[in-house]
Amino acid sequence: MEIIDYFRLGVDFYYGSEPLQELTIALIVGVCGFLILFGLKAVALYTIGKREGYKMPWRAFIPFVSTYYLGVVSQKNKIFNKNPKYFALALAILEGLLVAGYILYFVSFYCLYCNEYLYYMNTSDLISKYNSEIYLSPYVPASMEWMSWMANYMSIITYYVNFVYVILNVFVLICFFQTYSSRKYFLFALFSAIFPILGILIFAVRNNKGVSYRDYLRAAQEAQYRRYQQYMQNGNPYDNNPYNGNPYRGNPYSQKPPKQEDPFDEFESDKKQQKKDEDPFDDFN
Repeated sequence: MEIIDYFRLGVDFYYGSEPLQELTIALIVGVCGFLILFGLKAVALYTIGKREGYKMPWRAFIPFVSTYYLGVVSQKNKIFNKNPKYFALALAILEGLLVAGYILYFVSFYCLYCNEYLYYMNTSDLISKYNSEIYLSPYVPASMEWMSWMANYMSIITYYVNFVYVILNVFVLICFFQTYSSRKYFLFALFSAIFPILGILIFAVRNNKGVSYRDYLRAAQEAQYRRYQQYMQNGNPYDNNPYNGNPYRGNPYSQKPPKQEDPFDEFESDKKQQKKDEDPFDDFN
């Protein structure tokens, strides 16, 4: 889909007075942008596939097949516990259908316009206003009726197909970047889905070794646990407080203190002895 994205960029940056000139500039920008980004993507996928031991890494250089190969090299992770190559296969098929649909759509518009069977409210930018209100002549010849049908309905069809394509694309990209950029997988997948920079990001992570995202999370948790254990073994600086060394080994109020000797116990004994000595009935005993 990069070629369609760059085609639209060419349209946005150039508004020619002649539809043919506008279409030519849009095609040049789209093809050049596609070749550059697709070349980076193909080289990166070939490098990854060859290093990881996946079969036929040359498939990365074939348009649409490279989209399928994106799921092949991501098999260390799953999408809803399913092999990502099946999602990538569906994505490649949708990509081919969308590109074919867009080509037929724009060609139909151009042919109808050049033959004066199609009118825009503003004809100065034909391609850039392909979603605006149009007027089709009721006298379209039978040989061009399919173009009229394309002009009327293909935009709606491509809209809904593109919606499904975007969802599948996000799933495949998340799976791929979880494999080769586990720490930043969500950010890379999001940027790749929104902007036509997938080739650049795949090229940037081409030298990373593929990992299972579950193994990555497990290793990160184990590393964190080891740091915690080391921290506890080295001692907590807040652990040495006066309450940790109390004689009751815990909360000083949780146990009864030992019985202390009465300092007046000696006087109490003398008083008891004196009373005993002064007993007035002692003679009768």
